[in-house]
Amino acid sequence: MGDIDNLINTTLPMSVRKVYQSIVQESVAKVVTGLTTSDKAISDTVMKWAEKGFYGFTDSQGKNWKADTYARQVIKSTAWRVYREVRMAPAEELGIDTFYYHKKATAREMCAPLQHQIVTTGVARTEKGERILSLADYGYGHPAGCQGINCTHEMTPYIPGANYKPDLPDELRDLTPEQAIENANVQAKQRALERSIRKSKEFLHVAEKLGDSELISKYKSKVRIQQGAMRDYLKQHPFLHRDYAREKYYDDPYTKAKKEVKLREEQKKVRELATKRAELEKAVKNGKIVSVSGVTVGHTPPGKAGEPNSVVQHNATNGDVLGRTYYDDRGYKVKDIHFTNHKQPDKHPYGKKGEHVHDYVFDDDGKFISRTTRELTNNEREENLDILWRY
Repeated sequence: MGDIDNLINTTLPMSVRKVYQSIVQESVAKVVTGLTTSDKAISDTVMKWAEKGFYGFTDSQGKNWKADTYARQVIKSTAWRVYREVRMAPAEELGIDTFYYHKKATAREMCAPLQHQIVTTGVARTEKGERILSLADYGYGHPAGCQGINCTHEMTPYIPGANYKPDLPDELRDLTPEQAIENANVQAKQRALERSIRKSKEFLHVAEKLGDSELISKYKSKVRIQQGAMRDYLKQHPFLHRDYAREKYYDDPYTKAKKEVKLREEQKKVRELATKRAELEKAVKNGKIVSVSGVTVGHTPPGKAGEPNSVVQHNATNGDVLGRTYYDDRGYKVKDIHFTNHKQPDKHPYGKKGEHVHDYVFDDDGKFISRTTRELTNNEREENLDILWRY
């Protein structure tokens, strides 16, 4: 798989690197190729490390790292980095160095000013009346800078004068950089609460091993109180969401490993997934995947009019692809391809997971004539295989 440092952002001491590197490299590779989820990869990595006697380490700054905490940071940060590089590579090959920087409710100090802005990997400039910020001016390439460790901001290729910024949902439209930074500090307090819950669960595990009923009662009560505090905190800050995986305590490695083995997918599903990936790779190689010229994010889908002969993608605020809108040579919507059943399976009994097509007819004045719903054709499935390959 190549040099570990090409795939993993790590400064682990050399004395333990050989113990962990092959395990975590395999886990990251599975995440970035879609063979497993980040949370599953974290569990697998921690268990395999534990079997080899590696439970954590102290870094050069004197900070103590537990295996699960470090695995989460390495796997998620690296998976995001590889994902961004894969998306940016085609644009760079075409000489495009400008990107739209997505906006979230939380942002670090270096990312906050870039949200909902056009950025470049080159020099800051103004192009076709649009201000373009340089990533290099915001710590690009450094752990604490934009796109650094734990950063999950997406960057979408953007051509000034040809593309346009997506509409923002109400909760993000008026969010200032200062508020985004403050929200990130609020989120950091949530992470502290998660660590305290994990710590109490660890003490509870020890108490159960000792069979001490008094300690068991004490730490069960403490876990409940901390979980209640977490619920109250999330109610105060609606932009946060609860991540139970971060509250999880990784118990005895051998018992945990047995449980994980039982939960793994059957080999047949793995083979099916490999077959689907091969079909996707073939479609990509043959140029069958549709070219998306723009992206909208949030509740509002692309409108009835757009660039002639273009395709605009509609993403949820969490990054999920909801659908794609196709425009004819007049610039009117000709069809919507939706990749979900809109949580109404009875009204959308199509495809494998409710994916379906709405065909539109507009007259030359843009007046709506009709809309019909149908299954995707084989050709439509192939050109959208980058989304449908998992179905």
